Amino acid sequence: MKTTEQLFSLYELVALPEIIAEGKFVKYLLEYPFFGLSLSRRDYVLLSAADVQKYTKGSPKVCPANMPLYDAKTHSCEASLFFQTP
Repeated sequence: MKTTEQLFSLYELVALPEIIAEGKFVKYLLEYPFFGLSLSRRDYVLLSAADVQKYTKGSPKVCPANMPLYDAKTHSCEASLFFQTP
């Protein structure tokens, strides 16, 4: 995936159920199931399934400059799942 200034690797996040007690599980519901990580690993973007479908034409996929870029140190549920941090 490409923005006007950076290239990103696009990942689909899969949240597996996690055990919280015997016979009880919890599964995260992600607002953004797609995670784009810059090649420098310093920035990321969060994408919905609809966003990914919109930008699937061509290779690399080019996205408009109207989506926010987050610093890798910015906490989000999706970033925590990807980087495996609490």
